[in-house]
Amino acid sequence: MAAAPADAETTVSGLAHKVLQAGTGTQHPAPTSTVTVHYTGWLTNGTMFDSSVTRGAPASFPLHGVIGGWTGGVQVTGVGEERRL
Repeated sequence: MAAAPADAETTVSGLAHKVLQAGTGTQHPAPTSTVTVHYTGWLTNGTMFDSSVTRGAPASFPLHGVIGGWTGGVQVTGVGEERRL
């Protein structure tokens, strides 16, 4: 995807994100939380470069140890929610 969809929301930092499937939780992780997520990463030309889904196991990582887009994007994502960042 070369550009964010027109109906995407944008954080103060400029990260575009869109809910694809609503979650069941109302809590959101803090910048220092460790989270366990499924993710798929795509290049702007449509090439998938990484996916926990295809590996068959979610990934766990501390939000303060990843790129800013991940930290901010995961913080706006609720439990069980699927979101495009």
